[in-house]
Amino acid sequence: MRDLLIRLDQRVTDGFATINQRLDAFDRRAENLDARVTKLETAEVKRAGELAGAQRLGSYLKIAVTALVAVVGYLGYQIELAPRSDRVVSKTVIQTPSRS
Repeated sequence: MRDLLIRLDQRVTDGFATINQRLDAFDRRAENLDARVTKLETAEVKRAGELAGAQRLGSYLKIAVTALVAVVGYLGYQIELAPRSDRVVSKTVIQTPSRS
């Protein structure tokens, strides 16, 4: 009877050891998943902040360009997008036969 109790005790001990090993593995996996989720959330927050900064910079640049155009227009300068080469005027004479 004592041998049976010893074997039963050994099986129970082995079973608890296996359960504890599995629980440790589950804990490590949960910690790894938490770390991955935290890393992804941090990257998302950083990306959102960079996007907000880029949008703010774009709006400042738009305001600056508009102000520059307004100042240049107020001072009387003319903005021309055509090339600065001199225009050559050509005279072409077309002769038509006379109707006589």
